[in-house]
Amino acid sequence: MSLGAEALRSIVAKLGGREVARRVGVSEGTLRHILGHGGKPRGLTRGRFADLFGIAPEAWDPSAAAGPLARHYPDSVALCRAVLSRSDTVLLSFSCGKDSLAAWLRLREAGFRRIVPFYLWLVPELEFVEDGIRKYEKFFGETILRLPHPSFPRLMRSLTFQSPERAEVIEQQRWPNLKYEQVEDHVRAVAKVSRETYVAVWTRAVDSPIRLANIRQNGSLNAKRRSFLPVYDWRITDVRKAISAAGCGLPVDYDLFGRSFDGVDARFLGPIKKRFPRDYERILEWLPLAHLELSRRTLGRSTSEVSTSTPRP
Repeated sequence: MSLGAEALRSIVAKLGGREVARRVGVSEGTLRHILGHGGKPRGLTRGRFADLFGIAPEAWDPSAAAGPLARHYPDSVALCRAVLSRSDTVLLSFSCGKDSLAAWLRLREAGFRRIVPFYLWLVPELEFVEDGIRKYEKFFGETILRLPHPSFPRLMRSLTFQSPERAEVIEQQRWPNLKYEQVEDHVRAVAKVSRETYVAVWTRAVDSPIRLANIRQNGSLNAKRRSFLPVYDWRITDVRKAISAAGCGLPVDYDLFGRSFDGVDARFLGPIKKRFPRDYERILEWLPLAHLELSRRTLGRSTSEVSTSTPRP
């Protein structure tokens, strides 16, 4: 398909056929006929395209242009089209959280034929985590790879929540300084896909001012890391609507923590200890002094109550 035809398809998807036909100067029926045959209106050059729609056609169809994919896109539809034009296979960083679920649904809708999801565990073999992963494996009909989160060896190296007698043994293991890029390259190797295969990350711009500023400055695609953000422009209403329409539901994490599990501080340890005691004991096997995090929180509250109480006369 020509550059002009693919660019026009993207424009039509965003603005509607009537508006595009008006700007190009043809009837809506003629425009449908032209696109149906993979062509473009006569005289629609790159320069005129940019004048009519305010964006270069390469940004709508990067595969037709030389060089790496662009960093900035007008919306996530154009972004997914650009990545799809290079390959219909994509990796997915999956956390079982609402945004990663939305990203998976978005990738399916965009037309990616093979989606390779992987989950990065913070503590291995937690039962409630495995239940969530298996739930989505069944729903999507795909195996989700389980791999260590880069934070896990970091916790080991820093001796976080470790007792003194374990320090020497842990240090002898020489835990690696694991990087996300290394994990993603391992997934590519396991999945037997090209090293050029992109990984979808579920970050949304409106999650925080820092993320919004970063995406505005650096774009929604990182060609060097080969990653992109398929739901970067989605709002929480878009996420809820997609999950509700698909019927996949949220994991138990949201009942426990109001978010997906991603830490070993008191926000997570307290609910896990109460609801899933076996998983709490599993955490203590790896981080034996983690129970002090709960004690610290309890002590902090007690101290706060004392300091704010009215002094006795």
